[in-house]
Amino acid sequence: MLSTTRWVLNALLILNIVVGAILLLVLAGSFVAEAKFIATQQRVFPDADQVALLASSRWVLAIVAPVMLFAHILLRNLLVILETVRSGDPFAAANADRLQIVAWCLLAIQLCDIAFGFADAAMNRAAGEQISAWSPALTGWIAVLLVFVLARVFREGARLRDEAELTI
Repeated sequence: MLSTTRWVLNALLILNIVVGAILLLVLAGSFVAEAKFIATQQRVFPDADQVALLASSRWVLAIVAPVMLFAHILLRNLLVILETVRSGDPFAAANADRLQIVAWCLLAIQLCDIAFGFADAAMNRAAGEQISAWSPALTGWIAVLLVFVLARVFREGARLRDEAELTI
């Protein structure tokens, strides 16, 4: 099970980089070939405010960069935690710190999700129709709280283990 989890985390790291890079290239392309992007938009959404649609589309794409960074940090920390599990020493103070970092990354991703929601709403307004349907995810916020609590549990577990080792 641990090897499968490690494989999945590594695959997600690669996928995060590949998809993020593609989306950032599309964002860069929207500046380099702006006229072509507007012409394509105009074919798909002829009644849209093309300038506002392009601007809001760029915001949607720009949100990818911080999400990609936070996801990368999150996945890297999970991989290190997984290695301590494999070595038989998961309740270490360093893992509590890593889980705290994971929690902050999850919080940052949730905040980016809210920014995405505003950009999505602007894109829908500019298009004159609903082309995307963003909605807030309660489960993401619950995961943030859960990981902050789990980090605290790991910190306390590490402290208790260290105290027990001193008494023996």
